[in-house]
This record gives sequence, structure tokens and C-alpha cells, in this order.
Amino acid sequence: MNVYYQIRSSQLDRSIKGLKEHFHKSSSSSGVPYSPAIPNKRKDTPTKKPVKRPGTIRKAQNLLKQYSQHGLDGKKGGSNLIPLEGRDDMLDVETDAYIHCVSAFVKLAQSEYQLLADIIPEHHQKKTFDSLIQDALDGLMLEGENIVSAARKAIVRHDFSTVLTVFPILRHLKQTKPEFDQVLQGTAASTKNKLPGLITSMETIGAKALEDFADNIKNDPDKEYNMPKDGTVHELTSNAILFLQQLLDFQETAGAMLASQVLGDTYNIPLDPRETSSSATSYSFRVQQAAAKHLYL
Repeated sequence: MNVYYQIRSSQLDRSIKGLKEHFHKSSSSSGVPYSPAIPNKRKDTPTKKPVKRPGTIRKAQNLLKQYSQHGLDGKKGGSNLIPLEGRDDMLDVETDAYIHCVSAFVKLAQSEYQLLADIIPEHHQKKTFDSLIQDALDGLMLEGENIVSAARKAIVRHDFSTVLTVFPILRHLKQTKPEFDQVLQGTAASTKNKLPGLITSMETIGAKALEDFADNIKNDPDKEYNMPKDGTVHELTSNAILFLQQLLDFQETAGAMLASQVLGDTYNIPLDPRETSSSATSYSFRVQQAAAKHLYL
């Protein structure tokens, strides 16, 4: 049994890593990464319902980049953001690769259990399967935590564009969780708790990014910076409103992030859509109120 799970564990881990490597190579060779951030004309298989993908990350990143480059002191160059288009492309590739690897893990783990059930005695199946999936699962969870860590550092730099990569990933993890739970039935509690732990981390960091973005607009010390001569709309006000428009595509995800800070972990709570919508609406109203002060001298 030990030999079996070691061989199959290695194969599963290599398959996930190979998929990620394939994604990177394909993106490099095509020059146009296929990503949740970039709509393209690739045809979905007719037997599969197309996955709804956010089409506004890049727009929101560019809008947030404009804000981030002012920094907290209201001066250009105040942040450590590196305004490189290539960096955005790389973020798109990493985000999409991770989303696909998560889906692939679920399908491959299901196949591994079916194969194992025909070979391993029934009373050893759960434990063997638990051991078999650990390396691949730990790799995905580590990569997810690295994404959270990168987002945390980006918040410190007030580079909110980078934090937006958390939104599509978190949404996908929560959508995939029921399949995760099903395939992990019978495994150890520590194994089952890995995905919920990552979801909680992403909700926490996403909520912090949203709150910090709102606070930075509210507390900007130089409200006359870049003010048009006719005194109509401050640049930060314009950027904030445009960003809120882009955030509509993530309304449910953002609402759950904000609700999680009040209700605690929400991954096992069937939140009323009206509640998440209310949280997102309240946030939007707060940002608009904060931005409104820049309308006046």
C-alpha cells in the first residue's frame, strides 16, 4: 500500500505541476495569455457550459494603478508600484493557471480514488487516498498562501491592483468547495480543513484591501492635488467611481469578504444574496462618500 500511494502521489503531483508549466509555456509562445482578466475568442466545447469569467480585472487594475501611483501623500510616485504592463500579464497567467490547477486537482483526485477502489482493500482505501493526495494538495495550498502573502505585501505598498488577483481565485475556490468536500470525504480533519483555511485567509486579505482602499481615499491629505481648474471632479474621485463600476462583477465575492469580517468564516454559511449585496452596496456608498469630499475645494 505504501508503494502504491507513493507512486500515485508522485504522478498526481507531477500532473498538476505539468499543467501549470504547460500554461506558462503556452502563454509565452502565444504572446497573449488566456486569462480570467482578458476575454478572448477561444471556443468552449459544446458539451460544457462556459465558465463565467471576470472580464474586468485588467480595467480595474489600471484604475487602481492610477490611484496607487499617487501614494498616501497625494504625490505621484508615492507608492512602490512598478507600472509594467508585463507584470499585469504575468499576474493574469498566474491567476488563470492556479484556477485551472485547482479544478484539475479535483478531477484527478476523483479519478485516483476510483482507481484505488479497484486495487486497495476497502478498509485501507480512505487512509491510502488521504496519503496519496497530500503532496499535490499541499502544493496548491502553499501556492494559495503565497498569493495571500503577495497581496498582503501589496496592501502595505498601496498597490491595490495586485490584490485584485484574489477576487477571481476566491470566487473559484468557493464555487469548487462542494466538489472538494465530496472528494475529501473520509480523509483526516486536517486534510479537510486546508481549503476552508485558505478561503478564510483570502476573504480576510480581500476585505482588508477593500477597507484600506476606502480609507486611503477618505484620508488623502492633499485634496487639491490634480484638481481641474474648473474645480469639478478630483482625479481620485473619478478613479474611485470607475473602480466601483468594475467591482460590480465581483459584487457577491466582495460582499462575502466584507460579511466575513462581521459573521466570521462564511464558507460554510449559506449567505442570503441580499446580505452580500447589502454589504457590497454599503461599501460602495462609503467609498462614494469618501470620494465626495474631493468634489470641493
